[in-house]
Amino acid sequence: PGGRRVPGPAGAAARVAAPRCWLLPAGCGPLASGAAPLYPSPSLRVLVAHVGLTSVRGSRTVPVREFFVDFQLTAVEPGELITSIEVPAAPAGAGSAFVKMSSLSENDWPAASVAALLDLSPEQQMLRLGLGALAPVPRFVELDVTGLGLEETVKAAIQAVDPMLDPIPDVRGSVSYKRQLGLVATEDAVRHAWKDGLT
Repeated sequence: PGGRRVPGPAGAAARVAAPRCWLLPAGCGPLASGAAPLYPSPSLRVLVAHVGLTSVRGSRTVPVREFFVDFQLTAVEPGELITSIEVPAAPAGAGSAFVKMSSLSENDWPAASVAALLDLSPEQQMLRLGLGALAPVPRFVELDVTGLGLEETVKAAIQAVDPMLDPIPDVRGSVSYKRQLGLVATEDAVRHAWKDGLT
């Protein structure tokens, strides 16, 4: 049941194979570290999650979409701790997917990751995409896909994501290599989310 109510993070967690990530407290550790390539952020972004921060001064919440300020810099202020992550349930009937692409090994950090949430209900036909490891900070885009079929939705997603890709070159690949992975991951995530929404 949990995997259906919060499908994006559940799918992301299922792909976490790195022992160093197992040692980070679920969700909070990767966020607090400010490491944009780590797993939860793309899925949390598409579900409009909020991070709870607490200090001796009091408590406050920050939307995940505003949490990463710059490369390895977050909205956590001196003296604050992450004490909660609030994740709203996905819309009923929505399809979701998380795609991770690694260039070194399955248990390495992703060279590209994309979370997709596709809501094709009659009231609102929207596609949300969260991008990880494809820019100094995680990225997010939301598209109106009303009236679009699968192939048109895939095309619209790729066109929206392409200008947002600004990966940092490292041992996992060059800028051009990671950009290509990002486009492939986007297409895969949209297709899997579409299929998930039909099941």
